Amino acid sequence: MPECLNRKGFVRRTVRVLDPSAGAVTEAPADLVQLQKAILKATGLPAAAVGIKGDKKHADKGVSYHLGKDQIKRSKHPYSARLQRDINGLTDAASAIDIGDDWPRGGREAWKRFNNLLVAALRAGDPALVTIRATNFSPDGSERKRADRQKAFRVEGSDDNVDIHTHIEWYRDAGVAAGSDDLVEAILAKLNSKVGLTADDVANAVRAALAEATQDEPEA
Repeated sequence: MPECLNRKGFVRRTVRVLDPSAGAVTEAPADLVQLQKAILKATGLPAAAVGIKGDKKHADKGVSYHLGKDQIKRSKHPYSARLQRDINGLTDAASAIDIGDDWPRGGREAWKRFNNLLVAALRAGDPALVTIRATNFSPDGSERKRADRQKAFRVEGSDDNVDIHTHIEWYRDAGVAAGSDDLVEAILAKLNSKVGLTADDVANAVRAALAEATQDEPEA
């Protein structure tokens, strides 16, 4: 079975379990469903605002991490099934999540702070986020940006409509780190308690949230 990393980087032998089992269309894997539930609880967003499986627009293009192998259009040499680790891990499971911007708990300001915290943690090499390939995000609610591990998280422009949502994608062979729902809630708790973060505030908040989320965790 494929080897995945847990939050602390220890190997856990597991595979992405589909719920329901794999079929002819893209499925939402159990680990992303778990993460989705944590985000819904932390943000207060309705279920429709936190998406895993691609919609018709995604399916028509056929290139996204929101799609499984039956909907990926291999003739387009899709970026989400181009790396060897994505080819090896390609199943009927989606490997991305979208988070809407209009949070009942904290509003768009909390959403923007979350975006900046996430990107700061990725660029700092946070081991808890090692399975994430990239995020499409807005730092200020209007600019559309992308930070990709394949490009050392250099922030570039994005044509995704991430002025109204945040997109996070995982390498297909990795799955979401175990316990990532706890990590998300810890970060969200930090950013919901802060206003007007400076760059130093962001770095300190990320470090504090990670320390809280990973303390006393047993090795897998």
